[in-house]
Amino acid sequence: MVVEGLLRMALPTLLPIGAANSYVLSGKTTVMIDTGPNNEYTFEFLKNELRERDMDISSIDKILVTHGHVDHCGLARQISEASGAGVFVHKDDENLVMNFEETFVDRREQFREEMGKCGVPARTLDLVEKFFDFLATMADSTEIAGHLEDGQEIKAGNTILRVIHTPGHSGGSVCFLSSEGVLFSGDTLPKEYPPSVICGGSGTLSAGLSEYFDSLERLRRIEAKEVLPGHGGPFSDKNEAIDGCLDMMRTREGRIIQALQIDSATPFGLMTKAYGPLPIHELFMGLSETLGFLDRLVAEGAVEEMVEDGIRRFSLKS
Repeated sequence: MVVEGLLRMALPTLLPIGAANSYVLSGKTTVMIDTGPNNEYTFEFLKNELRERDMDISSIDKILVTHGHVDHCGLARQISEASGAGVFVHKDDENLVMNFEETFVDRREQFREEMGKCGVPARTLDLVEKFFDFLATMADSTEIAGHLEDGQEIKAGNTILRVIHTPGHSGGSVCFLSSEGVLFSGDTLPKEYPPSVICGGSGTLSAGLSEYFDSLERLRRIEAKEVLPGHGGPFSDKNEAIDGCLDMMRTREGRIIQALQIDSATPFGLMTKAYGPLPIHELFMGLSETLGFLDRLVAEGAVEEMVEDGIRRFSLKS
């Protein structure tokens, strides 16, 4: 399915996740969906991609942010200042964009403390901190022109985009559905890598898994002929991708339950059972999801939590 005037740019990020997609819908009002992270290489790549299509940064009238993570909004300030384009984000991710530096510092301090309570070894925490140092260079605080609201319609190039609030990957994650039936899914629904439901606008280490599952079911009910994700190529089998994600989540939750049948464990120990060894840049996401599963199991009355010497442990209820 083709949207007239649509440009997809797979921007290099210099991050382990690889390229991040930015989409430009050109027309009377030219709109960019996501920007890639703030580094000189990515910015030059983006400008070259535009030049090859007889466009430049000054062509951009609006910037729509699917969510407030650096690989999707890091260049928003540079592009906005160069073009005069207004930046729009959901209110639940506003601080991640508008007050990036302050929010990042506050969250990393909170998360280090919480990860320590989850049983993450001090040496591993130090390595995570080094990765956070790198992430902190990938965005700047950016003034926003307004909020994206669920159900809002936005003129973008030669189409109309409808905003769909899909919390889970972050509190303010949104998707956009074009009038042609093309779904810009951000990181809510990827295809080529397992979804990571990392902590977003809630400010807690535990992922919003229940919200994320609800968001996936909402996307299931939407008629979309093609999906354009935040990473990887387009795909048309939307519901198959949703089923694959949910199956993966059920498998991970099953591994946690199976591990707890043997003995009580810390969230960090359970994460290794559910995910296997994770590289440092994925540890935070894996731990966030693990806590999300544990929150659900505690709420269902299947698991109970205890604290021993400041360390959280979980066990199956007898």
